Amino acid sequence: MRDLNEDVRLLHERYTAFVRARQAAVHSYVGYDQSIKRLRTHVGEALQRVDTLLARQGQVIEAVAIDELNTRRQRLEAYQVQARYAVADSYDRALKQHAGGGTP
Repeated sequence: MRDLNEDVRLLHERYTAFVRARQAAVHSYVGYDQSIKRLRTHVGEALQRVDTLLARQGQVIEAVAIDELNTRRQRLEAYQVQARYAVADSYDRALKQHAGGGTP
């Protein structure tokens, strides 16, 4: 029974220490309510601005990517025209050489 009484006494001391620590923590935040509310509002506004800027940035990146893809498409079309011309020129030269009796 004495051992149990000692355990109960130790638990009671720990509980009392816990209650004191909790009360000290609560009292240490007294007076910060307005500051915390103001900061929460400020953070909320900042998050809204960040969301807006992210959307704008996405639009700008999309526009740049579309521009780049259009430029590449135009370049490929130009290469295709050049390749067709080169093939036609080679074909014409081959025909002339063949028609001329095999001499260049």
